[in-house]
Amino acid sequence: MKLLLFEWKKMFRLKVPIILFLLTLICVSGLFIRNTMQQELIKEKKIETFSKYKSQVTGKVMYYNELLKKVGNSQMEEELTYLLPLVQELEKLLEHVQQDRWKEEVETEIKVYELADHYEAKYTQSIMQIGKKDRQKESKLNNELLERGLPKEDLDLSLQPAVFMKNVVSFFLAAPGFIVLLLLVGIVITKEFEDSTIKMVYALPISRATYTLVKFASLLVVGFVWLTLLFLLAYFLPTVFGPATEGDIFNYPLYTKEEAFMSTGTYVMQAIVYSIGYVTFALALFLFLAFLIRNTIVTYVLVFFLLLGGVIVSKNGVDIFVSPFTYQQVDHVILNVSAYYPTGLVVLIASTVILLFVTVEMNRKRGI
Repeated sequence: MKLLLFEWKKMFRLKVPIILFLLTLICVSGLFIRNTMQQELIKEKKIETFSKYKSQVTGKVMYYNELLKKVGNSQMEEELTYLLPLVQELEKLLEHVQQDRWKEEVETEIKVYELADHYEAKYTQSIMQIGKKDRQKESKLNNELLERGLPKEDLDLSLQPAVFMKNVVSFFLAAPGFIVLLLLVGIVITKEFEDSTIKMVYALPISRATYTLVKFASLLVVGFVWLTLLFLLAYFLPTVFGPATEGDIFNYPLYTKEEAFMSTGTYVMQAIVYSIGYVTFALALFLFLAFLIRNTIVTYVLVFFLLLGGVIVSKNGVDIFVSPFTYQQVDHVILNVSAYYPTGLVVLIASTVILLFVTVEMNRKRGI
């Protein structure tokens, strides 16, 4: 315990936890402020989108009416019986958006897409910019929201606490966030080799294996406290300073890659589990590289490229179950490879144990 306290003192002397926690507070608060300032943009985006749909349909109606004044056409007249109700529903939809009537908005959007489906099925031609597959997906989500009694949220700008937590996860629990964590806490390890203070530690009456594991434990505590702060800020900022919410906020449906729904409660739980597992692995990886290379710059560069390589592989659609780097994009792995949970955690734990074992053995056999 004394050795663990000694390690924490070294970190606090370098102001590592303070800098890390301040950065987290500033970044999460900044994201919350950005979302708050752009709330009107959500309505404007909806109005712009639905207005485009309306102008497309209205343009066709006006064109047909002009032609029908000159010559009769039974097909055009029949098409208008589909198009005119669609225009009316789009007008209602815009009105509900402007007046913030979320339930009526969601119900009317479903009707709009149903009318568009009927028209396109009859005449095999597109009537709005949004395709059939996207319409069906939106209608499925809208029906789910009505069933759960929840208003539709903008996943990028929402102030609903559970959805904002998802926003924070996608921003910070990814390669950039983990890189910042490793660069800040890693200096405690590499600095000892560059300053040669490691010789003083090795002169103490403790084994190198014990020292290595205590070093890892001290880093792990900082990592876990960082994650706790991150999730608490993500929840309490919108809860305390955001608008009132209705319904069960942790029951908001999120689409997975399989086009099934996952509740935000399940999402947050998996995000916590994956982030704990990946932080544990990432710190073990850094510890291994730091003891192997014993140079700050080289260690940092190697860590950066390893994590960046994991992102590139994942972005190209390659998610390897047995690769611990697959799990650094927490949002991606939850929604796109949901079959990996919870066995993916076993991969992270096993990788951590292997790295720690190799680091301890290497440090035990290697001279100063």
